[in-house]
Amino acid sequence: MQKKSNDEKVLLDFQHFKNFTPNFDDNILRSHNISVYYKILAGFSKTNKVLVEQATGTGKTFLMMKLLKDHLRNGGRALFVSPTLAIQNYFLSFCEKYLGYKKGRGSEINLIARQYAGLKNIANKNFDIIILDEVHRIGAKKWGESVKILLDTNKNAFVLGMTATLDRADKVDIRSFFNNNNPVSKLTLIDAIKRGILPAPDYTLSKINYNDDRDYIYKTLNELNKQFENAHGKERAKLRTLIGELELACKYIDQNKSIPEILGQKLKTTGVENFKFIVFCPVGKDDSEDKLSQLKMEAIMAKARDWFDEFD
Repeated sequence: MQKKSNDEKVLLDFQHFKNFTPNFDDNILRSHNISVYYKILAGFSKTNKVLVEQATGTGKTFLMMKLLKDHLRNGGRALFVSPTLAIQNYFLSFCEKYLGYKKGRGSEINLIARQYAGLKNIANKNFDIIILDEVHRIGAKKWGESVKILLDTNKNAFVLGMTATLDRADKVDIRSFFNNNNPVSKLTLIDAIKRGILPAPDYTLSKINYNDDRDYIYKTLNELNKQFENAHGKERAKLRTLIGELELACKYIDQNKSIPEILGQKLKTTGVENFKFIVFCPVGKDDSEDKLSQLKMEAIMAKARDWFDEFD
C-alpha cells in the first residue's frame, strides 16, 4: 500500500487487509486467537463482511479490539453495536485500558458505541469499521431493519459480526446480512473445553430459596385437610394420598441445603483460589433491560456476594 502522510486518511480496502502484516507484541490476543485474527484478515481481503462464531469466554472482545487497534487510523471512524448497555460498557472499559479510548473529548480512537435498539438515532452514518457484537440478535424483527439500514448506508465499511452461536429459534439466517458468507472461524464450547482454552465447568443447580414453595404447600395442605374432614370413600382416599405427598415434599424442602451450604461442601477441600464463578439468575422474560429486571438482578447479586463472602 502506498504510504500516506499523517494528515491524510488511510482508506481501508481489500488490498490493505491482503498486505497487512500483524504484530502481536501488544499481547492483546491469546495464542489460540492469533490464527483466528489471521482468518479475519484473510476474510477482509476478499469481502467487507466477516462473521466469527466463537464460544463465550474465548476472547471475542480482544479480537474486536485488535481489529480496531490495527486498522482504525488517521481519522478512521468505528461503530460498536451490542444488545445491552452492560456489554457496551464492558467493551469500552477494555478499550480504555488497551486502546486509549476516552468517552467524550481526548480519545485516541474515533469510536462510537450504541445498542441495537438505538441504531436509528445515530446521526453520523459514515463509518470505516462496524462491529456487531452478539450478532445473532440482529435476526430480531425490531432490530433487523435498523441493521439493514445501517449496512445499506455504509456499503464501504468493513463489518465484523461476532457471536457465540448463529442459531436462532426462529430460523432467521444471520448470514443473509453478510453476503451469505459462512463464518471465517468457528469454535464451539465443547471444542474450547477439549483444547484447554476453557475449563470444564462444574454445574451446581439450586433454587435461591424455597420460601414461596413452602408457603404454597402449607396453604394447600391446610385446604386439603379441611376437605379431608368432610370427605368419604374414594374421595377421602385420594385426599389422603395427596396430603401424604405434600407432607413428604415439605420434608424434602426442609432438608434441602442452602446455596452457601452447597458451596461450602464443594469448596471445603478445593479452596477458591483457582476458581472463577458464574451465577445464572432467573431474571426477566426477554432481552429488555427494564427497571424491574434490573432491580431483581441487583438483589440477587447482593445475595451472591453474601454467599461468597463466607469463603473470603
